Amino acid sequence: QEQEQQQQKPQVVIVPEQQNQSTEQKKNTLNLEQNVEQSKMNLAPKLQEIAQKLSSSSFRTPSSEMIPMVNITIIIPTVRRFQHDLSPAPERYLAPMIYKLWNDLSDEDKQHISFYILNADKEPELHEEVVSLATHPAVTVFTKKDNITQLLAGVGEYDKMEDGRVVSYDWLSWVASENVDAAFLMEKAKVKSPYILFLEDDVYPTTKALRKLNQFIYDMKEHDDWLFLDLYTPNLNWAPGMLDVVNEEKYPFQCCTQAMLFKSAQIDDVISYFRSHPKEPI
Repeated sequence: QEQEQQQQKPQVVIVPEQQNQSTEQKKNTLNLEQNVEQSKMNLAPKLQEIAQKLSSSSFRTPSSEMIPMVNITIIIPTVRRFQHDLSPAPERYLAPMIYKLWNDLSDEDKQHISFYILNADKEPELHEEVVSLATHPAVTVFTKKDNITQLLAGVGEYDKMEDGRVVSYDWLSWVASENVDAAFLMEKAKVKSPYILFLEDDVYPTTKALRKLNQFIYDMKEHDDWLFLDLYTPNLNWAPGMLDVVNEEKYPFQCCTQAMLFKSAQIDDVISYFRSHPKEPI
């Protein structure tokens, strides 16, 4: 009897919830796909317009590597360094600097770069770094064989600056020599290229420094009202304005001469000033 009663009970079939929702989910998925396709169609014209703007020369800023390298002549006056005991200093700066600048360039870029070195040492043949660079394909070496007396001929008193400050003979000799050496190299370089990069002989350049400089020249092409670009600006708390320097903006230059870019078209007045004011520090 119990078995008969169980057979007579209505059979309840439980359908899993996911089976009940399958049809609804399919509908929703279809609607979503249709909405996405419609959105793509609506956005297509706008995306195409943006792509055209990005590819246009008027909108795009070329990458550093795409900008053709300008012709630059790098001028470097140099002498040997000595330790306190007057023995030659073991450190080497000049050759590593030149090779780093050079090796970072592509073969195409190398065609636009030249190095003019003035070996201002009293015994130029003993300046081993310069001697080793004489065979470099982009290096031209000039040698100043005049002794210090001839170099300072016409300078006048050896112990007074133009403003009357009394200084040592050695200090003034160094100042006057730096001015005369720079003027000599600028005179040579101005006919070689539209830009002259003055470097002291112990500069350590960043990676791809000349490419970065080339980019900077490109960015400044609409600004013609500059005499030189100072590429090394130390924070000097004794010089007014030197703590408030803003990139690509003018400031009251006080110091220093480690790295400076000049335009050859405007270099004659600089040369004239250096030669007529050898007792005024650069």
